Amino acid sequence: MMPGISGPALALKLKESRPEMRVMLMSGYPDGALLVLNYGWYFIQKPFVAVQLVAKINEVLYGEVRDQGTDHFDVRL
Repeated sequence: MMPGISGPALALKLKESRPEMRVMLMSGYPDGALLVLNYGWYFIQKPFVAVQLVAKINEVLYGEVRDQGTDHFDVRL
């Protein structure tokens, strides 16, 4: 948990200032995967090992899909 702001709210602020930025969220909460299922955001579930993180970063940076669906991103999560 970050003090004063949620991860989704911070991601939205980042995308507002730099729309081309790709944002990957991570969570240790069981319902964290809803971010990717419901909103199309890049996501990695904690805990993970280094090789999983590197693979996900490569997917985010070099993958063909660039639309992260921020138009329907619910910051209440």
